[in-house]
This record gives sequence, C-alpha cells and structure tokens, in this order.
Amino acid sequence: MPRSLIALVVLTAMAVVFAACGGGDDGGRGDGAATAGSGDFGTGLKLGASMSDPPKVGASVAPWYVWNADDCKFEETEDHPAEYGADTRKIEGDAPQLGYMHYGNTDPFGVAVSKSIESEAEAAGMDVNVYNLKFPSRTEPSAQANVSVVKGDDVIVQANLDPTVLPEYFKIIEGDGCIPSIQLFIPIDDHPGMGNHWPDVGETIGTYTAETAKERGWKPEDTALVQCTDRDSGPTVNVMFEHVPAAMTKAGFELPEDNVFNVVCGLTDTQSGFKKVTDWYTGHPQFEHVAFSAIDSIRMTEMARAVKEQGNSREDSILSAGADDESSRRLVRNGDQDMSVAFFGERFGQWIVPMVEDILAGNPVPSFVGTELVPLTQDNIDEYYPSN
Repeated sequence: MPRSLIALVVLTAMAVVFAACGGGDDGGRGDGAATAGSGDFGTGLKLGASMSDPPKVGASVAPWYVWNADDCKFEETEDHPAEYGADTRKIEGDAPQLGYMHYGNTDPFGVAVSKSIESEAEAAGMDVNVYNLKFPSRTEPSAQANVSVVKGDDVIVQANLDPTVLPEYFKIIEGDGCIPSIQLFIPIDDHPGMGNHWPDVGETIGTYTAETAKERGWKPEDTALVQCTDRDSGPTVNVMFEHVPAAMTKAGFELPEDNVFNVVCGLTDTQSGFKKVTDWYTGHPQFEHVAFSAIDSIRMTEMARAVKEQGNSREDSILSAGADDESSRRLVRNGDQDMSVAFFGERFGQWIVPMVEDILAGNPVPSFVGTELVPLTQDNIDEYYPSN
C-alpha cells in the first residue's frame, strides 16, 4: 500500500455491502450492454457480456457521478443503484486508451496493484499507457498529465497522493484533454475514487482486537491501545485510528479514554515503530496487556520487533495492521503479528476496471468504491494466500 496517503476530506458516508451493478432499475446496463439512460453522459463506449463473477464491493460511498463529456467534468446524479457492482464486461468496438499513473511502484503493494490494473484492463480490451508520477515529486504529475493529453488517453486511473498538485493536474487532464480520471487510494472532492475504505479498516481492527481480548480474559482497565499513526498519511488514512477504539467499545470491550495512546510513526525513519513502542513501554509499565494497531507492515514490522524485545508473553499483546502484503503475511504466519487486514492489492483491477468502463459508457459510479476487507490470521491466511 502507498506509504504516505494524503486526502482532502474524511469519508463520512455509510459503507454498504456488495449487490447489483449499474444505474437505474437494471443498473443502466440492460442485458449486459451498458447504456447511459438518455445518452447524455460518457463517451459512447459499448459493453458486452460480463467476463467473470464480480468481486465483493466493500463500500459504495455517495455521492455518485457521471461524466459530462461536453463540459469535461463529473456531475452528481441521483439516478443510480443503491450499491455498486464491479462487473467487468468485454468491450465492443474500438479499444479505449487507458492512462494508468502509478505513484512509483516503490513497495510490494504498489507493484501488485499496478500488475492487476494493467492485466485486467488489457483483458477487458483496453490499450494501456503507463506513467510514473514519482511521488513525492511535485512536478512529475503535471509533466505526465501533459504526456497523457498528447497521447490522447480516453480515461485515467491515477495515484496522485498529494492533493495539493491536483488543481494544476486537473487543469491539464480535464481542461486541456477533457479526460475523466479515477483517483486511486484516497477520496477527493468531485471525482470518483477507489481503494480501501479506511473507516472500515479501523472497525475491522477494533472488532478483532476486542473479540481477541475477551477470549484471552483481558480486562479493559488493565489494557492499553497503542496506535502507530502517521501525520503524512493525512486525515483519510488516520481516521482509522478513531474507529479502532469505537469498534472495540461496540464489540463489548470499552477502554478508558486514558488507556488509548496515539504515537507518531513516520516513514522518514524506518525504525520509528520500534523506537516509539520501546519508549512507550518505558513510560507505561502499569499495563498488563497492550493492543497495537498500525497502517501497514512497515510500521508493524518494527512494532512487533519492539514487543518481542520486551520479553513479554505474546498472550499479553495483540498486534493488528492494515495494508496487508508479503511482509505482514510473513509476520502473521510466524506468530509475530496477530492479524493483518487484506486489501487485496493483487485484485485492484477487478474493482477499478468496471469503474473505467462505466464512466466511458455513461453509467453512474460512486464517489468512492471500497475493496473487500478480510482480517487474515493464522487460522484463515492459507485460505486466501496458500503457503508454498
């Protein structure tokens, strides 16, 4: 998963589970061919039959948008299904040209996401141009946007992780190129996005932590929650840390407010998780049990190392994190991490390619589509990721 996610807004809409697809009574797709109601939206893309069973959608967040190609902008629409169905269909006619802009493929999660999007788009019948935004560069997004316009991309999937570059970026993509785009990983105003829904990540971690603590016979007054936050990830990501203790309370394990500790674990120091947890232990010897949460495996790897060096029984700590990848799965299998929330980066294309198709076909898409989220533990990890 990208390691420095910044967003303009915190999602406040309700997440809903997977159901039907499209727009209108039949999802706007009729008998498998996408239509656009009055035909006023999209770029006229025609779609055929479904290519495979649609994946489960974890969140369909309002408002919903359609692409107005005359005005070169997304418009909100009330004509949409209750929930989004990520249904990839075979493209009929000329292949649209997708511009895929990754943030740099600097980690296993990003590489997996890129491979998935490229392969799913090509399988659906799209031509794909790939661009590197070189995050955290502030000049490369505009440079790559200009290249995309010159190449004549029909639609963009982009992972600009710094929203402050977006006004100039959209001026080029939409103003000069009249190209619709989908924001990857984070929600932004007035554009559709796709990724994991961070409030749900926090709820998944909190529910698991509470249930595990109760199974082990822990008492809330003797338990601390230590959360490894990252300011650079912005409010959209860090909102998960508000949902963890709330979910624990909902699951019947309410911590006293003074037992919740948010420490800052940035990425500039790769060992920050180790240092912050070690320092926390030094300053808080009174707790018998500690639950830890983090955004990703980068932080959790170092947190787990700190817990191990304390010499405490693993039964006295619970470690859970999001952004599952090879590193976190290794920690879970080794027993150093209790749970990792799977975002399924290797399947991102199954959610985002249908959005690309719907936008071009004139169908409505949510402002944010969330992936399925699964808590991986030693009990179920081989079900989703068989070990070799």
